[in-house]
Parts: sequence; structure tokens; C-alpha cells
Amino acid sequence: MRALLALAVAIALVAPWPARSDEAPAPPVAPAGSTSTARNWDLMVFGYGWLSSLRANLEVGPATVEIDESIVDLVPKLTWALAGGAEGRYEDLVVGFDALGQQIQMTERAPGASFALDPLGGPFGGLTATRGPSSASIRSTEVMAEAMAGWRALSVPISKLFAVPANDPRAVWLDLFAGARYWYWRTEVRLSIPPVTVNAANPPAFPSGLRGRIAERILSRLDLPESVQVGGSQAVLEDVESWTDGIVGFRIGGDLTETVSLSYRTDIGGFGWGDSSDFTWQVMTGVQWRFTENWVAALDWRILGFDRAKVENAFFYGALLGVGYRF
Repeated sequence: MRALLALAVAIALVAPWPARSDEAPAPPVAPAGSTSTARNWDLMVFGYGWLSSLRANLEVGPATVEIDESIVDLVPKLTWALAGGAEGRYEDLVVGFDALGQQIQMTERAPGASFALDPLGGPFGGLTATRGPSSASIRSTEVMAEAMAGWRALSVPISKLFAVPANDPRAVWLDLFAGARYWYWRTEVRLSIPPVTVNAANPPAFPSGLRGRIAERILSRLDLPESVQVGGSQAVLEDVESWTDGIVGFRIGGDLTETVSLSYRTDIGGFGWGDSSDFTWQVMTGVQWRFTENWVAALDWRILGFDRAKVENAFFYGALLGVGYRF
């Protein structure tokens, strides 16, 4: 148990709510030379960039769209992205808010082509059909907002776990929490298929014999267009899904030094209640470094997934880089 607490990893949003005493958790000890003092509350705002890959199966009208894009594939297709939040602690009460949004757009194009037609094998031989370039584009907008509240269930000084001086300020801690995660997911598919242009050869090719002479005489009396356009389609399919998942989870962490800590978070939820996901889950693990009295940097690895009707087996995963300011 002691080893587990000492090696605990990741955080709930970008950085943990650290503790420094048995009685009431306090902010991390300041770097050497700082004059900051312990207090029973913390407040931090933060922003971050999530270098996430995305996998999902989306139902858009009668079509099913499969997205499987790595971060390398997604970056050039990213239209916009924002992420950030806030977290706070008062004694054993912890609260937090996290939000992110992004939009990606992908386009596939097929070049035009020409090919010969001989539908009747006779007087209408010698036709050519030209198909212009076609395209299909997908624009997906995802927004997530999460709020949680909980309490610090455990805070243990390192000195009670290992043979270190009693005044060592480092600690390990455990938070239990519950909350809600809101999702907005909009998918738009645009299809552009130009018509096929059919051109008659000049002159048309006629078979030999009586049939050919009759066909040639008949066609010579007709005023046929040089080309005819057939088919073609322009279509827009759109689907908008929004829902809220209840979640429960825990966070556990510990200090490596007075300014560096490790932490771990996991939560589950959804469970098919009402319009929620059939199941949602999240894991985050990482390291946090307080490089000044007020500024904190974080490097985490995060995976967040859910499964529900019309948005199946969806999950984001990848590294997260964040910076927060502690008041």
C-alpha cells in the first residue's frame, strides 16, 4: 500500500490539488527561497493543448462515417481548438471545471475521367462519357464541458511512509469525486458528384449492311444535341448530438520533490441513464512542475472515450501540455 501511494500518477484536469499536512491540505511548498506560507485553500486557472488522436464511428443520416485519425493526420485538418478550465480547494472540499472544443475538416476528391460507350452495339456506338471531379467532405465539431466536486479522502505525509525527516513537506493524497460531463457533437457530410456528359462521335459509327443504312438515314433526319448531361448530385447530410453523462472517479498523487509531483485520475459513467452514453471512461496520468511560486506546468497522457447510439466507440487519446496560474 505504501509503495502504491508513493508511486501514484496523473491528475483530474491539468494539475492535482496537492496536500501538505494531516489536518488540512495545503498548497505545495514553494521553491527554495520563497516566503510563501501554507494555507487551507487553492485556486488555479489553466489552459492546455491536447495533442489527441481521434477514433469514432458516426451515423449521419443513412450514412456511417468512420474516423480514425492520428495527431499527425489531424493537425493539418484542424480548423480551431480551445481548452482550459479552473480548479479549487477549500480544506477537504475540491471542485473543478474543464472544457475543450475543436473542429476538424477532411476532404476527399476523385479526379474526372473519360470512357467510351457503346450501349446498343450499333448506330449509337462511338459515344464518349466524361465524368468531372467529385468530392466528399466531413466537418466534425466536438465540445466537452465537465464539472466535478469531491473531497480529499486521504492525505499522508511522506515522513509517515518512508524514512525521511519528520519535517519533510512532501505528501501523498487521494481525492474521491462525482460530477457531470456534457458533450456536443455535430457532423456534416457534403457530397458533390457532377453529372456525366455524354458526347456523340462525329460522325457516329454505323454498322454495315441494311441495318446500318436504315439507321444512318433515320439519324440524318434528326437534330441531335452534341452532348447530353446525365445524373449528378449535390447533397448535405448533418447530424447533431448532445448529451450529459454522470461520472464518478478518484485521483491519487504524490510529491517527488517540493516542486514536482506525479498523479493519476480515472473515472467512469454514463451507464445508459436517460439520454446519456451507454458507457464513458477516462484515464489521465502525468507529472506536474511548479516552476515559480504561482506558475505550474503539466505533461500528461489522457484517454477519454464513450459509446452511444450514432456516435459509437469514440475516444480521444494523446499527450496533453498545460500551464496553470495559482492564486
